[in-house]
Amino acid sequence: GLFAGDTFGLSYRELDVEGRAFVFPTTSPVQFRPDAWMQTLDKLASYKPKKINLTHYGQVADVDRLLNQLREGIEESVFIARNCARNTDRYDCIHSGLLSYLIKSLRQHGLQWSALEVDKFFEMDLKLNAQGLEVWLDRQSKA
Repeated sequence: GLFAGDTFGLSYRELDVEGRAFVFPTTSPVQFRPDAWMQTLDKLASYKPKKINLTHYGQVADVDRLLNQLREGIEESVFIARNCARNTDRYDCIHSGLLSYLIKSLRQHGLQWSALEVDKFFEMDLKLNAQGLEVWLDRQSKA
């Protein structure tokens, strides 16, 4: 196993379904660099770990499936941010896009929470992720 910290995203045990974990990226401010993150995930995968230990929320197995889920979440976060970049209510657009993506992904995972339940459970994470994507967009526009 590896200790991956936040590099392997967030995985709350409340989201486990039939022993299967769910992970999603954390795009908190000043940390989101999607290309570098994907390279780091490739490096982690090259070690072929059976388990990953997260900074918060314990240990996960089924690493290949979760790597794919995390990569998809990073790509979707980039898509949402770019799609909202010119929106006058950019933060709200990003927040709404992330929430919609989480609801869809959790339902595919087998967790049938309402939109309100997902929004309440992920309230702080969604706020930080939306803020982080805004910071990333601002950095992209200056580059």
